[in-house]
Amino acid sequence: MQEKARLLKIEEEEKLKKEKEGQCGPDQVRCPETAPNRCIHYNSICDNKDDCGDGFDESKCRNGVESRDEGEVITIRPENVMNGYCAPGEFQCREGGCIPASSHCDQKYDCEDGSDETECSYFREAEERRRKEEEEQKRRQEQENEQKRRQEQENERKRLEEHQAQIQRQRAEQEKNRRIEDCRRRGGYLCAGTDRCIERVYFCNGRSDCPNGDDEKNCPVSEEVPGWFLFLFTRVRGNA
Repeated sequence: MQEKARLLKIEEEEKLKKEKEGQCGPDQVRCPETAPNRCIHYNSICDNKDDCGDGFDESKCRNGVESRDEGEVITIRPENVMNGYCAPGEFQCREGGCIPASSHCDQKYDCEDGSDETECSYFREAEERRRKEEEEQKRRQEQENEQKRRQEQENERKRLEEHQAQIQRQRAEQEKNRRIEDCRRRGGYLCAGTDRCIERVYFCNGRSDCPNGDDEKNCPVSEEVPGWFLFLFTRVRGNA
């Protein structure tokens, strides 16, 4: 029991010390005007009692709010409900805490929820820049995706054309082989580079029957004596 009383005394002395130094505990609010060093508990705000001595703790209370005082429910007028718990020269965070007004918009998060910076002009400008950057990045990504899609379509078209060309080449080669086989089967000669087939009797007959004359190329040399040479030889012998 004595230990508990001793701890309460120490706590009370600590509170008084902070009040003298102008500091309040985490569960207290400082009276700003007539008693600048006086700290009151949050429970003392809007309790229909002037705890600060200048009415500060009751001046910003709204009506229609129920406050409890020693088990008794008290209805307070709207204009008497305090709109926040921060003193003049302080900024109230959205989550309820108070920070020095000089810490508002100083590009450092002092509120736990960061609300002391998120509504500042520099923060909004940064958000706008980020939004534009994200939009630009999205636009570039869409362009890249569109270019990629078109390139894939072009590659697919080229693959299809090459496939069709390959089929045509195969068919042409098959048709050529068929004509060669058919010409040979009939005993003919297929002129090079064409689909013209000539009879074997026209091959190496001294006259070009193929368009490029390949039927007369590489022909074997004949050992027969030309007729005009025999005619001259006969006349010479007859005149001798």
